[in-house]
Amino acid sequence: MQRFLLVIVQVFGLLAVAAPLAAQPAPLFLPSAAASREFLEPSGSRPRARRARLAGMAVDQLERVRQTGGGAVMLNLFNDAAFPAEFSGITETERGYSLAGRVVNDPGSAVVIVVNGDVLVGSVLSSRGTYSIESVGPGLFRVRQLDETTFLPPDPPGGPPDPPEFVPAPAPDLPSTRRDMAYTAQCTDAFWWVSCRSVAGFSNPALTAEGDPFGVPGDVETNGLNGPANAVRLLNETAVLVANYRVSSRSATPLPTSGEPVGAATVTGIRAAVNDVRDRCGLAAASWTDPDIQRNVTPVRAVHITEPRAALAEAYRACRRTLPSWTDPGLGPGTRVKAVHSSELLEAAAALQP
Repeated sequence: MQRFLLVIVQVFGLLAVAAPLAAQPAPLFLPSAAASREFLEPSGSRPRARRARLAGMAVDQLERVRQTGGGAVMLNLFNDAAFPAEFSGITETERGYSLAGRVVNDPGSAVVIVVNGDVLVGSVLSSRGTYSIESVGPGLFRVRQLDETTFLPPDPPGGPPDPPEFVPAPAPDLPSTRRDMAYTAQCTDAFWWVSCRSVAGFSNPALTAEGDPFGVPGDVETNGLNGPANAVRLLNETAVLVANYRVSSRSATPLPTSGEPVGAATVTGIRAAVNDVRDRCGLAAASWTDPDIQRNVTPVRAVHITEPRAALAEAYRACRRTLPSWTDPGLGPGTRVKAVHSSELLEAAAALQP
């Protein structure tokens, strides 16, 4: 009898363990042979990333959430950063859709993914870190954990100061100040004898001008001339999402599959990505052999790969980064250009992007 009860207890124990495992959604990101390593971001970018990686994506999971009006996906951003996200807000756009939700059991979190044709960007704000997602080529996505120390300065410890108590308006011979973004007539409409002097910058309760706080915290129940006015806080809260609206030229670069010849459009996209990186590293744009390469007219040759490699190596040195390695490093005249040669160049250019 005791043995029978022990078996029942063990069976129920296994079921209790299996139930939560079965409830976990499938991972969103997939391994990619061309994107197996993680790399650090270059210094000087803002906001800088603590780490980044390239991966594939199970886009059908996002489509499932879109079609069903909501659902959960597993955000396996990194090996030590994987958590489920629940989406409840779906908005259809002209060329795609957007999903809005939050990380499960993380009340202060926010997850936004925007799909616009072949371009995908996303932001994850959680208690464990701030992350961004962007497409860098067909079926290839870059995941970054942002270095929050490079964001705009937050409110001081203990929160922003309380708004000042009401004091009489200054005399006509004493100047009053306003931020550049404040309405010009805001002072004169309230006090016709007051002249407002414009001061450059954004409203911020942590700063003062002529002894008065230069803003009002956003959580203070005020309106009209008294606030709220805290533009710096708003910039901090929306920096990641706004930064992801930028789409580089690499996103539209067609990548050939294994065994497929490299085309003129791919070479043009590689050149644009390399010159974009050179500009960020303080270098002039590179010049190319066959600058006006044309589809079905100009044959793709080894020089169309070796030139971008050399130009990208100069950018790596200028940004003080370790030079990438190449398949067939001794690529010479007459050597067949492979798909891996183009994908390696795009991946190396993506590693230097902020």
